[in-house]
Amino acid sequence: MATTNSTAPPRAPGSCEATGSEKNVSNFSLAVVVMQTCIMLVSIRVLQVPLKRIGQPQIVAEILAGIILGPSGFGNFGLSDLFRPENMQVVGLLSWAGLSFYTFLIGLNMDPWAPWSSGKRVGAIAFAGAAATSILSLAVTPILMNVTGHTLPYAPVALILAIAMSNTASQTLSSLTTQLKLGESAVGRLATQAGLANDTAFLMLVSVASAAYPPRGGGMIESAQRLAAMVGFVALMQYLVGPLVRWMNGRNPEGVPVNRAHVGGVVLGILVITTLCSYWGYNSTLAGFMIGLLFPSEGRLSRVLADRIGYVVYTYGIPLFFCYSGQLTDLKWMKSPEPWEVFAVVFWVGTLGKIVGTLGAAHLLRMPMLEALALSFLMNVKGHLHFIALNMGVASGHLSHSNFVALILCILLTIGIVPPLVNLIVKHARQVAHYRHTALQWQKPGSELRVLACVHGPRNVPASINLLEASRGGPASKTPISIYAMQLVPITDRCAFPQAKPEATPADEARDRSEQIGVAFNAYERASGVVVRHLTAVSTFSTMHEDIRNNAQDVRASIIILPFHKDQCVDGRMEVSTQGFQTVNQKVLRHSPCSVGVLVDRGLGGTTQISATHVSHHVAVLFFGGPDDREALAFGIRVAEHPGVSFNLVRFLERKPVGSQRSFDEKASLEREDLDDLSEQEKERHLDEQFLVEFDERYVTPGRVAYVEKIVSNGAETVAELRALEGMYNLFIVGKGRRSMSPLTSGMTDWEECPEIGPVGDLLSSSDFSVTASVLVVQQYRRSPTAKVDDEYVLV
Repeated sequence: MATTNSTAPPRAPGSCEATGSEKNVSNFSLAVVVMQTCIMLVSIRVLQVPLKRIGQPQIVAEILAGIILGPSGFGNFGLSDLFRPENMQVVGLLSWAGLSFYTFLIGLNMDPWAPWSSGKRVGAIAFAGAAATSILSLAVTPILMNVTGHTLPYAPVALILAIAMSNTASQTLSSLTTQLKLGESAVGRLATQAGLANDTAFLMLVSVASAAYPPRGGGMIESAQRLAAMVGFVALMQYLVGPLVRWMNGRNPEGVPVNRAHVGGVVLGILVITTLCSYWGYNSTLAGFMIGLLFPSEGRLSRVLADRIGYVVYTYGIPLFFCYSGQLTDLKWMKSPEPWEVFAVVFWVGTLGKIVGTLGAAHLLRMPMLEALALSFLMNVKGHLHFIALNMGVASGHLSHSNFVALILCILLTIGIVPPLVNLIVKHARQVAHYRHTALQWQKPGSELRVLACVHGPRNVPASINLLEASRGGPASKTPISIYAMQLVPITDRCAFPQAKPEATPADEARDRSEQIGVAFNAYERASGVVVRHLTAVSTFSTMHEDIRNNAQDVRASIIILPFHKDQCVDGRMEVSTQGFQTVNQKVLRHSPCSVGVLVDRGLGGTTQISATHVSHHVAVLFFGGPDDREALAFGIRVAEHPGVSFNLVRFLERKPVGSQRSFDEKASLEREDLDDLSEQEKERHLDEQFLVEFDERYVTPGRVAYVEKIVSNGAETVAELRALEGMYNLFIVGKGRRSMSPLTSGMTDWEECPEIGPVGDLLSSSDFSVTASVLVVQQYRRSPTAKVDDEYVLV
C-alpha cells in the first residue's frame, strides 16, 4: 500500500534488517537508554491511573504513552532528540527481546490442542467469530488494494488483515474480564476460553505463514526451503529440549534450591535461539512461541521459569514493547485519505464481523441476548499477535507505514470501546435480571441455602467444612444446599518478586495451597454427596471485596462465610495472620449483597468431624435482639436440624420491674396497625418476639432444642454470664449487633479490638475468652435505601 510521505519509516521491532542507525547501537550511552526506559515506564504509570478509573486495560496506557512520547507528541519538542527513531534502536531491541520471552511464556502455558478439545460451546464461539471476520476481510482486501494502489501479492496482505480483524488476544481478554469483575461469571469464563482457543489457532497459523512468506518477497522455492527449515527446527527442538529439561528437573528435585545456572542457561538459550532465528529471516517472537510450545510444561523448571521470567516480562518487557510500538505511530502519516479509508474499513468490518459471527453462534447455543452481546464485544479485544503481524508486515514490505499507523489506531480504538460497552450491557442485564437477595430470616422453610464459603488457605478449610456440614441439616431434612468454595488470593508486590529462599517460589506456594484446598473440598464432596463448586478471587486487598460481592451475586448466595483475620496459636492466643484480610472483611460487611458470617476458628476445624449419626458438637445461639441476632438464629435453625449437633438457644433479657413491659404473647400478637405506631426500637422488639414464638412452636415445645434465658442488668453482668458458658460449647453463633444502645452490652464497646464483629463477637473471639469455642458472627442483609440497582442484580 503506497504512501505519499517520502520520509523513511522507523524500523519495526522484531525485524532484523541492518540499517545505518543499527550499526551505531554500540555507541549509545547506557545512561540514555536507562533514561528513555524510565521515562517510558513512568509515563505508562501516570496514564494508567486515570485510564483505569474508566475501565481501560493497561495496554491502552502503554500505546498512548508511546504516541505522546513519539513524534506525534513531545517528540516534536524537548524530547525530540531523546526519542528520535534512530536513537531508539536499543530500546527497540529490548522490547523485541521482551516480546520474545512473552511469547515463550504464552507457548509454555498454552495447550496446542485447545482449539479442538475445548468443547462445543467454546469451539463454536471461537470459530464463528473468527470465520465470519476472516471471510469479510478476504472479501474487502482486493477493494483496499485497489483503492490504495497496492501491487504486492494478495495472500500475505489478506493474511495480515485477517489477523488484524479476526484474532482475539487471550492475555488481554483475561486481564480485561478480571478488571471488569467478570472473570468468574459464565460470560467471562466462556470469553476467556474461546479467546484462548482462537489465539492458539492464530499463533500457530502465523508461525507457519511467517515461514511460508519470506520477507521482501521470494519465490516458491525459497518458501519451501523456509518451511523445511522450520520443520527441521521444530524437530531439533523436540529432540534436544525435552531430554535436556527432564535432565535439569532430575537435578532439581522438590525441597532443594533450584540451580541458578540451569535457569540462567535456559534464559540465555532462548535469547540466542530467537536472535539467530531473527537473523535467518524468521520472526524472533514466533520462534519464542515455538520454543515455549515445545518446552515440557511438567516439572519444576517450567514453574520456576514462568515465575521468574514472568515478573520481568510483564513489568518491563511488554510495557516497553507496546510503548515503543506507540512511538512508531506517527500521526503525520494520517494526513492523506488512504490510511483513513483503511482505518474505517478495518474497524467496521472487524467489529461487525466479530459481533455477527459470535451472535450467530450464541443464538444456536440458545444463549440469552444480553450475554451474547457482551460476549461478542469481549471477543473483539486485540493484543500482542496483532502487533506481531503488523510489524511483520512492515518488515516484509507488505504493509506501508501509513497503513501500519492506521491499523494501530484501529486496534487502539477497538480495545478502548470494549470496557464501557460491556459495562453498559452488564449494567442493563443486572437491571432486568429481577433477582432479589433476601435475608435468611425471611426465607421459607425448606428453601435452598446457597453458601459462598471463602478461605484464605488450607488452614481455614477444616473449620469451613465442619460449618458447612452442620448447616446441611440431617438426612431427614429437606433443605437443599449449594456450596461455593472460594479461595482468596491477594496480589502484592511480594507475590511478584522471587523470595529469598529459592526452593519455594510464590507461584509454587500458591499452587500448592490451591491443590490442598481443592483436595480437602473434593474429599468432603465425596463423603457427603454435596456438590462443591470451586471459585478463585485473585485481587488486591483494596478491591478483593468487589470480587467477593460479584461472585456472591453471580451464584445468588444466601450467606457469605468469611474467615476471621486472626488465627489461634498453640498457646490459645489469637494473632493476626494477614492484616489486609481485616480490611476485606470490613468492606464485605459494608457492601455485601446478602447476609455475612465471620468465622473465628478455635478448634471447629480440629480432628473431630461433625458426625451424621451421633452428637459430636455442641452449638449455642446467643440472642440479644435485633436483625442480626434473628439472622444468627435463622442460620442456627438449619444447624439444629443436624443429628450430630446439640443445639441451645441462650436468650439475654434485660432485668426490669414486674409489669413494666408487655408479656411475651402480647408482644407477639400486636396487630399491624399497632406496629406502625411503635418506635423503631419497639418494632424490632416485636419482630424478635414474633420470630421467637415461631421458633418456640417448631423446635422448643417439641423438645428438639433447649431454650435458656439469662436475665442481666448491664454489660458487666452479660460478660459474667458469657464467661460462665466457657467450656460448654464448640461453637457460638451470635449476631453482629446493629442494635441501639442497649443496657445488655453497655460498656462492652470500650475495649473493642475488632468493631466489625460487634461487641459480643469481639469478646468471644478475644484471647481472654475460651480457647476451645469457635464463633460465627452473623450480619443480616439489609438493602440500603440509597443502594443502586447494580447492587441487587447480576449478569450470569
